[in-house]
Amino acid sequence: MTTAVGPVNTLRGGDRLLYFLGSSDTFGLWRSDGTAAGTFRLSSLPTRLGTVIDDILYFTMTDTATTRLALWRSDGTVEGTRVVRAFSYYVYPEVVRFKGALYFAASQDGGMELWRTDGTAAGTVQATAIGAFNLSQLTVAGDRLFFTANVNDIDAERNFGDELYAFDGTTAERVADINPGFDGSTPGHLTAAGNALYFTATNRWGAELWAIWFDGPPRMRAAGR
Repeated sequence: MTTAVGPVNTLRGGDRLLYFLGSSDTFGLWRSDGTAAGTFRLSSLPTRLGTVIDDILYFTMTDTATTRLALWRSDGTVEGTRVVRAFSYYVYPEVVRFKGALYFAASQDGGMELWRTDGTAAGTVQATAIGAFNLSQLTVAGDRLFFTANVNDIDAERNFGDELYAFDGTTAERVADINPGFDGSTPGHLTAAGNALYFTATNRWGAELWAIWFDGPPRMRAAGR
């Protein structure tokens, strides 16, 4: 009998599939179309579910060939479950579509960067070179891919802490140094809605709701001021 490990470990795969982490004789990644015949294990290795885009599941799991953590993809079949690319340090399973390509965060040489992929190893390349300590919360809003990152500026001999960054498809830049200093503003809850990106950030006034509007030249301010 298969037992799911909880709702946090389930992910809808389009209109026909449900992916989940569960166990029968071995813990692993399973898929189901709601029938007994259509419910089976895709992999027996520990997995972290990520994103489904165009009916393809992206997730992270150890690549047995390299023993490194890798980004994987699956079309819901055993034959169609394969490694996209393995990384030396770390890779997040969350994938977003931006300007016709797929992006995710990974660390190959020590710093976290944005990577772009077409779902193949040859088509998976590094997209930024900011050398972040961490990089997460990838969110598309307006014509930018926003994310939070903690970047150490060697030239300026300072660390900006966690701040908001924007990527235009070519270059990644810090949006603003909302809370100058090592702690940063720790942006969170990035949400695109209408013509704006909303997020929380902490500065000398404490935690506030911020917004960037795109109905004209982009502008940013705390939503309550």
